[in-house]
Amino acid sequence: MELGIFTKEGLNKTVLNSPLTAVGMHFFERHESPGPHGIFLGEGPVLEGGNPLFQSLYLRPPFGLPEGFAICSGSSTPIEIFQLIPITAHEQHLIVTNGWDKFEQAVLAQKIDLLLFNVRQEISF
Repeated sequence: MELGIFTKEGLNKTVLNSPLTAVGMHFFERHESPGPHGIFLGEGPVLEGGNPLFQSLYLRPPFGLPEGFAICSGSSTPIEIFQLIPITAHEQHLIVTNGWDKFEQAVLAQKIDLLLFNVRQEISF
């Protein structure tokens, strides 16, 4: 499994420290991935120096890209690629209570650009 952050804006090393810490601590403490459509729980903002509302990371195949982009098959073992999407506590609650499919439908219906994750509006439904 490969994890990626896809964005339309440049990120510096400081901003990336927090999501890497959240992901690393999750693996260190639980010894497992939350899997597709799972959530890496953060402790405080997951984008250091970024939008303080984003406190967790949602894990999914790359959003808005062709399906084939989610699997790299150039090696003997195919590697799945997952996108880390910063989410707010409210969005996390919506995913947990209503399911990831409704969350993703809301993203499409509200025309949310997840590649602008540091400045995007909060998703609601």
